[in-house]
Amino acid sequence: MTRPAWASVPNRDPHVYKLSRRSSAKGLELMEPAFLFLETHDLVRMKPGRYPIDGERVYATISVDKTIAAEKNRFEAHRKYIDLHYLISGVEMIGSARPEVLREKQAYAEDKEAALYDVPEKYRRLILKPGEFVVFFPGQAHMPWCFPKKSEEIRKVVVKVQVN
Repeated sequence: MTRPAWASVPNRDPHVYKLSRRSSAKGLELMEPAFLFLETHDLVRMKPGRYPIDGERVYATISVDKTIAAEKNRFEAHRKYIDLHYLISGVEMIGSARPEVLREKQAYAEDKEAALYDVPEKYRRLILKPGEFVVFFPGQAHMPWCFPKKSEEIRKVVVKVQVN
């Protein structure tokens, strides 16, 4: 399968990293504004909502919600933004899948900046705990907001970094 021209997917699967050890996450130089935001704000006390970091080029969204069962969710993939998912509280499972195993559910929508996919039979399960993050580049399908064992409220930040 040929990768679309807009995809900037690195040749590696996403991994979970601790923010305190972010220097071990190689190839994420574009994410420096996101890391600075996460390290310099009181994320526990900030209200849910959208926070500009560098206009529309880099922004953060703080969310609080309950996790759901993976089978009730869907995968998404973006074209214009890199997603950095950082967990503040709770435990979250984020699914990760290669494009060749996905079946499109909803074509890419410019207004949502995402294409949606059905949950495939096999996919990677990334477990995030407080203080941990994972990065998804354009074209890397992911399924956030899932629970690994039982539903619970989580607080998280997603920082979007626009790619050129």
